[in-house]
Amino acid sequence: MLRYLKAAFWARPGIPGLGRLPINALALAGLVILGFGHPALWLLGLGLETLYLFLLCSSPRFRTWVDAIHQQAGRGEIESQRASMLAQLPAAARKRHQDLLGLNTRILEHDRRLRAEDFLIQSNTNALDKLALLHLKLLLSGHYLEQHQRESGAEDLDARIREMEASLADPAASASLQESRRATLGLLRQRRANQDRRDAALAEIASDLARIEAQVRLSLDQALLRGEAGAVSGHIDLASRLLDDADYLDAHTAAAAAGQAYSAPPTAQTA
Repeated sequence: MLRYLKAAFWARPGIPGLGRLPINALALAGLVILGFGHPALWLLGLGLETLYLFLLCSSPRFRTWVDAIHQQAGRGEIESQRASMLAQLPAAARKRHQDLLGLNTRILEHDRRLRAEDFLIQSNTNALDKLALLHLKLLLSGHYLEQHQRESGAEDLDARIREMEASLADPAASASLQESRRATLGLLRQRRANQDRRDAALAEIASDLARIEAQVRLSLDQALLRGEAGAVSGHIDLASRLLDDADYLDAHTAAAAAGQAYSAPPTAQTA
């Protein structure tokens, strides 16, 4: 809210012959000066300023404009992060993401062709941008999980668990050896449980990716069928919880957390 109040206070509308001036700030300064001669003007100015700020900050169009300006300021860094994430993906995943970006472009081009209002185009741009970033995060998280999955196959772990369980039946083994074997078996079982968790996470990621793509395709279909610009929803409830604690722009942290959550070595336990 503070961002909207600041933007409203320092708003600079274009004035022919004068350029862009902070009219609100100048008018308020003028009322403050005049108020020294007529104090009642201070109360009038306070009331008008409060009403002005409330009406402007309550406007969805104004808030969308402010959000766009705020996002534009950090767009260079965002694009750099995205390029870095995209470069880490295999070719098939990059192609999949580029296909989604192509659908986003078609939706926005349709809006512009129909001369949609600026605030609607900006709102749709933000919504599609959010969906695209989620899509990229999920692709990268899935890529990391698949890498860890390949490094430790379930069949190999199952064989090692069976071997360790059989070794515990050796009556000739010393007590200390059996204790070490039990501890190793516990670690192997934890790794196997992590393997199952990775399988579930990968399935959730696959479902979320398909859902985002379906939502964007539906938005394009509806726009073409209606023959008019419509609002695109950027909200989606993900099945995967890997990105819940990640900041919208901190994609690297989200992806790293995804890999670590299902591959961190378990704490050693002894029987």
